[in-house]
Amino acid sequence: MRKSTKFSPELRERAIRLVGEQRAEHESQWAAIVSIAGKMRRHPFDEYNYYLKELDTMKVLMLVVLVSLGLAGCFSPQSRKAEMQRIGEACMSSNAEMADVIPCLNKHGVELGEPLHGEYSSVTCGPYWGWPFLASCGGLRVKAVSDRVASWEPWAYLDGP
Repeated sequence: MRKSTKFSPELRERAIRLVGEQRAEHESQWAAIVSIAGKMRRHPFDEYNYYLKELDTMKVLMLVVLVSLGLAGCFSPQSRKAEMQRIGEACMSSNAEMADVIPCLNKHGVELGEPLHGEYSSVTCGPYWGWPFLASCGGLRVKAVSDRVASWEPWAYLDGP
């Protein structure tokens, strides 16, 4: 049966840091580990195995972080349209004045562009569930007559190559 050697967390962190710092000074990663283990009076296999285990743990953690970050701002077109519907209902009523509607929409992160033939429009795009080449876009179309809301509608689509 193998005897498992326990090292203090400080010693482990120091060994890993030293291998990273001194890797360039040696022919290989193994040579750096052997050199550092000799200085720390440990068997090289102990440090090497710990280093690989820590490296695997870091890879998994980085993958979790990257996936979480990738999905954090992602919306499907359906959820983006539902969000715009909710914002529109909160800010607009029939015959509401545009002077009141625009600050309310801005408060919710929706910026209307300049009106074109009495129609205002907003566009918001973001990643679609982590696909780097697809974007989920959505927004609001607001038709105004005499600076009052005549009608409005949310819209959304999936954009890509």
